[in-house]
Amino acid sequence: MPLPPLETTSPIAWQYTAEGGANLVVSFAGPADSPFSGHALRLRKRKKRAGGVKGGEDAVPSEVDVEFGARIIAPLLGEANVVVMEKVPLSRDWLEELVEDMRAQGVRPAEREAEDEVDLDTPEGVVVEDLIAGRGVIAVEIKVRSAESFKCAVTDLTWLRQPKWGFLPSPTHLSPSTASMKTTYCRTCMHRHYKASDGEGSDGFCPLDLYSGNSARVHKALEQLYGSWMSSEGGINNLRIFLDGKKVLPGNVSIASSFVSRAVRLTPACLQADQASPLDYALDHLTTSGPPASPISRASLFAHALAPTLLRTPALPLLRELQSLLDVLDIEGLASLLSRTTGVDLARHFGPEEVQKLGGQPRLDEWIEWVGRYSPLLGRQQGGESSPLSHEEWDQSKATLESRFLASSTSDEGSPSPPWRDAILAYLLSATFKDCSLIIRLPLDSAASTVGTVKAIDLDPKPMNRLGKYWRMDREIVECWKERLERMEAVGRAGEVRQCREG
Repeated sequence: MPLPPLETTSPIAWQYTAEGGANLVVSFAGPADSPFSGHALRLRKRKKRAGGVKGGEDAVPSEVDVEFGARIIAPLLGEANVVVMEKVPLSRDWLEELVEDMRAQGVRPAEREAEDEVDLDTPEGVVVEDLIAGRGVIAVEIKVRSAESFKCAVTDLTWLRQPKWGFLPSPTHLSPSTASMKTTYCRTCMHRHYKASDGEGSDGFCPLDLYSGNSARVHKALEQLYGSWMSSEGGINNLRIFLDGKKVLPGNVSIASSFVSRAVRLTPACLQADQASPLDYALDHLTTSGPPASPISRASLFAHALAPTLLRTPALPLLRELQSLLDVLDIEGLASLLSRTTGVDLARHFGPEEVQKLGGQPRLDEWIEWVGRYSPLLGRQQGGESSPLSHEEWDQSKATLESRFLASSTSDEGSPSPPWRDAILAYLLSATFKDCSLIIRLPLDSAASTVGTVKAIDLDPKPMNRLGKYWRMDREIVECWKERLERMEAVGRAGEVRQCREG
């Protein structure tokens, strides 16, 4: 059933929730009987420039931004694993009032306010299901990406929103100087070690554990995420917890205590057997760092509440599969391919001229055509449910994609684009799947064995002008990691560096 016009709601009924580089999200906080109850509104942003406001030279076309989820992402990741979106027209007057209300409340971070703003000229917004809202619901957001900045002394460059990848690349298209490192240590672990203040931080959370499908490793990953959430007082950006639509922080005793008391309901009964009072323990020690009073730790409660859902959802294995297959050449192989076939060197200046030489930013019709041709190679059938490939199917898809992308000429009869262009779109799609978040919703009014739902959000298209940055980012991270390994080897501690493993 179509939603009524947004103008039927008051702008002040929409409250600021969050924002990323391209969009700002507000949640409906008006009457419960409104058709917009339980929904959020995603608004396009634009950069501020001196002397006025100007969009980027290679901005993603608005038609792609609005339709990308339904026409591109859902067919690949599966409709059940993404939120349903509906376009709604925007009135400039209504939008201006909403923006003025947010500014008056000072809800946006100061650095965001200085850098960009809601695009008042955009004709449409996107209404989505609010996965955080709901009475009697625990909602946990796990960011597959990390929005913390990365800074390396090699060239003093700063990058934002480092993606968390669920795979190790194949050595086939890597250089001899990077292959051993990139196939042994995941991107997130290399990134985190550099960010540690002394360069020697503990291994901690590895996303390959979360993606592994192994119960013990998934529990370990969740416990590490929860431990970081506690030690940072809720400040880490790759985990957020909500109860009844309200954000939970370790220091907020009333909300956090309620969260833990409900999480205990989701803990298997066998773990509570022979325990004097696991619930009392959890409440008493929620915001303290004293010695454990029970074998059931806070982190274990959290892990046992979420693990059954994450182990059963197809979203994680599908994300890992799409990340790896669409990035089958790695950025090193893609850079080499583009240099040979187009003369564009990602290592040098990569600006608007280079973007145009590579065909320009993809438009919606090109994305739709590309997905139509490549979906079967990714194991996706039109109208069917998405399910992970077997090992044999994955190997076959990988080999076929490599062959297609590296072909000297168009291999598909009637294909409108050269192989290198197909490889670019694949890599941009992979970047999208590496840069998303998962929302786990756990209803608390049912049996402890009930598994919740998992959906991916923040699956926005990536602009092509980032290809040069992606290449430089890759080089910076690997060079920093190489320096760390050499330093550890020099002091006889190379064996202390944990290796990452898939599956």
